Amino acid sequence: MIVYDQDGTKIELKDKLGGGGEGSVYSIAGHPHFVAKIYTSDADAHREKIEAMVSIAGGPDSARIPKAVAWPMAALYSDAARRTFVGFGMRLVKSAHRLEALHEYPAPAGMRVTMREKVDFLAELCDVLAALHQLGQVVGDFNGENVIMEKGGHPALVDADSFCVRAGRRTFRCEVFNDDIVAPEIVRAARASGGGYASCPDDVFTTHADDYALAVHVFRMLMNGVHPFRCTPVPLSNGSVPAPVKTLVRVERGETPFFRKVRGVKVSPVAPELKEFPPYLVELFRRAFVDGHAKPASRPTAQEWGAALRRYRGELVSCGHGHWHWKGASACPYCAADARYAGVASKPVRAGGAPHVTTPPFGGANPASRAANGVAAAVQAPSPARAAGLGVPYWVASLLIGLAVFALLGAALPVCELAGISLGIGYPDWLQVAFLVSALAGVVAYNLLFVTRVEGKSYLFAGASAVGGMAALVLLCFVVAIVLGILLVIFLFGIAVAIFSD
Repeated sequence: MIVYDQDGTKIELKDKLGGGGEGSVYSIAGHPHFVAKIYTSDADAHREKIEAMVSIAGGPDSARIPKAVAWPMAALYSDAARRTFVGFGMRLVKSAHRLEALHEYPAPAGMRVTMREKVDFLAELCDVLAALHQLGQVVGDFNGENVIMEKGGHPALVDADSFCVRAGRRTFRCEVFNDDIVAPEIVRAARASGGGYASCPDDVFTTHADDYALAVHVFRMLMNGVHPFRCTPVPLSNGSVPAPVKTLVRVERGETPFFRKVRGVKVSPVAPELKEFPPYLVELFRRAFVDGHAKPASRPTAQEWGAALRRYRGELVSCGHGHWHWKGASACPYCAADARYAGVASKPVRAGGAPHVTTPPFGGANPASRAANGVAAAVQAPSPARAAGLGVPYWVASLLIGLAVFALLGAALPVCELAGISLGIGYPDWLQVAFLVSALAGVVAYNLLFVTRVEGKSYLFAGASAVGGMAALVLLCFVVAIVLGILLVIFLFGIAVAIFSD
């Protein structure tokens, strides 16, 4: 494939190296350290932003953009006259691991990255982010799939064409976010706008939002992949598990169980104890997730995180089991987490315990976020039966109450008739009354024993939903009973006709 850059230079594209829904990546003949991304559809929608990014970069040899960022260095066209835009050229990134894989616990098969190497990686990532912020640029969707550990352990940022770019007075917003790293002020703005991230005002896309995402990545890296706002539900006294609350909802409310008591949940058992980390790191996390919830400017900057991580790196010691932890810890927090993991993993997981994936609470594009880790997800996610309510005992009790009323009425009606007492109902109403009592009993049990213990606290709405659901069930049963009765009458009538006709 032949393309041309903004100067009219002819460029030959060779092997296809990969691709996705938006475009494909090709090698460039004579330039082994660069590749080209060619959009497969709607390239013109990206043209203005890419050309602005190329002007910011200043060319492939410019030092303005950090070498660790796969930033567009040349706009590409299908003709030398630049009539048809097709893509851009960028630095080649050779991936060893994605940041999301580094967060996983237990580590994926074949990964041999120590905590010391992870801390070194994070410290360098802080430097890259700080350099971008100094240039006035914002990453935006700073998720774990867009951050790469290259061979040699150094960080790189890819998918730069999705960054929130500022060129002069123009802002090219980031319209897609991963749930795991989106800052609370962006969640609130997206909900208020009603149109998702794409309709948020420009002023919410700031370096402070990147600082939040960076803090999440640092937290997850040190905490066995556990997200600061993802919780493990505490089973109720009857053994049922409350329905999980979406991560985005927790983020918007500021409900992090590591710093605040959150009703009905606890910290994931695979997370190390926060008290076993140095106070200066704990304080940075507090500023990021507690103070920064209402005041984004309170969050630690990339420079602060870089300095703290390098200090932490110098205070790491080995426990003898391959873990590197803070020298001031009372015991290795990772050994303790491994022991808790072993206990959780040895317990059978109910069917349906798949990792919980959050979805946005508003319209607009948004990729589903990955679970913090397999074990935490298995612990958090209740089976569908338990998540729906009180499980089998609830339904059995409701049906038994209905059957009891049915039987009592069936016995009482003839006795009352013989005694000359009118109950105001006849046999046709017998079944309806039984179903009604059963429905009411189910509604009461559901609301008293389950709804009042979930965190939504919308008791009126929950009760109305339960009443509506049970009423619909009663109506359905009544309709079915009438249809069956009509069919039975027709059947008996047919038999009678057949007998008398003979």
